[in-house]
Amino acid sequence: MFGKELDVMGMMRSRYIPHCCFVYLTEELKYLTKITKCDEELIRNDMENVKEFKRRIESGEMFENEIHPYEISQRGDDVYLYECEPIKNEGYKELVQKYGKLEEYINKEKPIDVFFGIGEGRIYIEEGKFNTKEEGGSHIYDENGYGIENPKYRFTKLKKTEELFRKVRLG
Repeated sequence: MFGKELDVMGMMRSRYIPHCCFVYLTEELKYLTKITKCDEELIRNDMENVKEFKRRIESGEMFENEIHPYEISQRGDDVYLYECEPIKNEGYKELVQKYGKLEEYINKEKPIDVFFGIGEGRIYIEEGKFNTKEEGGSHIYDENGYGIENPKYRFTKLKKTEELFRKVRLG
């Protein structure tokens, strides 16, 4: 009985892990999403609450290099990278013109987008868009409550080879 309670507590704990997701445009003009799992307790020790942490990240007051002290693993073991070419190219040309060709643009310092999630991360899958909850879950429930494969799931081919998909819930 005691062991079972620990398992349930551990599962519940993983649902509330803050994930900080920063998207950069690489020199090869691909999207690079960097997901960092953070420690809620470390955040609460420095700030009034996790909502304040989220506000600072989303408003641009805190950047990726400033969240290192809040990582779950201080060794960088809970930082995951995903790089891809954009699926659609409509707004991509404008993005390349804006960021990719400017000499003063440093991709490691200026994220083009951010996402903050509790218990989940998101990756940039096409221009101007993180994956949605519907695209991030491999299984969904039908109208009768039965689990079925999600027809909108985008990562079937990648899931078996990428560490990210085994370590981070994507929506």
